[in-house]
Amino acid sequence: MSGGDASILPVIYRLLATRQRGLVVTIMIAGLFPVFVFLFQRDLIRKPL
Repeated sequence: MSGGDASILPVIYRLLATRQRGLVVTIMIAGLFPVFVFLFQRDLIRKPL
């Protein structure tokens, strides 16, 4: 188990504490965007137009 996720949580909490929720949402979307792109492409491949 690597401590990568554990080290970023305090940063997110600090940003939430300073009411910079927009930045937190942007970081989360940036992290999840490749997953959505992958699922979307896989869906197109499974069901071609």
